[in-house]
Amino acid sequence: MDELRGEALPYISADLPGLGGRLKARPEHFAVEEIPLYEASGEGPHLYVTIRREGLTTRQMVDDLARRFAQPPDSVGYAGLKDKEAVTTQTFSLAVPLTEAEARDKCQDAPWELLAVSRHQNKLKVGHLLGNRFTLVLSEPRGTLAEAEAIAAWVKVTGLPNYFGEQRFGDRGDNPAEALKMLKAGRKGRDWRGKFLMSALQSFIYNHYLSLRIREGLFQTVLTGDICKKYATGGLFASEDGATETARLAAGELSHTGPIFGSKMKAAQGPAGDLEARALAELDLSPDEAARTGSGDRRANRLLLPDLTVAEHPEGFIFTFALPKGAYATTVMREFIKG
Repeated sequence: MDELRGEALPYISADLPGLGGRLKARPEHFAVEEIPLYEASGEGPHLYVTIRREGLTTRQMVDDLARRFAQPPDSVGYAGLKDKEAVTTQTFSLAVPLTEAEARDKCQDAPWELLAVSRHQNKLKVGHLLGNRFTLVLSEPRGTLAEAEAIAAWVKVTGLPNYFGEQRFGDRGDNPAEALKMLKAGRKGRDWRGKFLMSALQSFIYNHYLSLRIREGLFQTVLTGDICKKYATGGLFASEDGATETARLAAGELSHTGPIFGSKMKAAQGPAGDLEARALAELDLSPDEAARTGSGDRRANRLLLPDLTVAEHPEGFIFTFALPKGAYATTVMREFIKG
C-alpha cells in the first residue's frame, strides 16, 4: 500500500523552472477571506458576526463564541473550515436576540477582531460560500519575478489542476492507506474518523485520476462521455461530442470533471469512463470497493485564475487570487514553488 502514501503529481507548467521559497513562514504571510454566498439582509433571528483571527482553529472559534453568547456550540453556524496558522476573515452565525452594541460588548476582550455585525434569516451552514480570496507571501524564493510572472501567465491560459491539497491526507500522509485497509477488510467508515479516512481515500483516488489524465495529455481535451461542469451555473452534463466541448473548454465556459467515487456518483461513459476505470485499476481497487468509500460526487478538474497577480514583496513575492470553495491555495502555490 505504499502507493497510497504519496504521489508525485505533475505540474501543468512543468517546462518552467520553480521558484522554491517558503510558504507561510509566518501566519501573516497567509491571509484568507471568505467570499460569501449571500450578504446578510440586516434582519432576522440570526446574528452574523464577521471576525478576523490568527492562531485559532474554526472549532476553537465556535467554542469561544458559544461561551461568550451562552449558546450550545452546535448552534453556532459557519460556512467552512479555515487554517489555524493564517490571518483569516470569517463569518459566524448565532441565534441570539441581541443588538449590535450588546454583541460588541460581549466581544470586547476577545483574542480576535470583530469586524462587522448584522442579522439574517437563516443559520450559516457549511457550504454557504462562493469561495475564498487569498493573499500569500512566498519568502526567500530562489527564482526571479520574471520567472514568477511567466508561470502566472501560463496558468492563466491553461488553468490549474484542481488537486486536493496534501493536508487532506494527514500529517504523515497515511490516511488513504489506512482507509484502504478498512475497505479490504470489509469495514465501512461509520463513525466520524472512519468517514474522515474514507474521504481522504476518495481525494487520493481523485488526485491519481487527474494525474493520469495530465500525463496522457488530456487536461486541455474533453473526451466523449466526460461529465462536464459549466463555470457560470455549476450545471453538469455528459459530453456527446468531445471536440465540441473541447472548444468550449478552451473558451473558458466549462471544465471536464473527475470522479469522487461513491455509491451515488454519476460515472463517465465511453473513453472518459475507460480513463476512470484505469485510474482505479492502477490502485488495485475494484468499482465495488470504490463505491463503498462514500456517497460520491463530481469535481471540476480545472481551476481558472483570471485575477491571479504576483508582485515583489520585501521578503520575496506576494500573490493574490480567488478560488471556489473546495479548492486549495496550496495547490496553486505548488505550481510556483515546484518542490
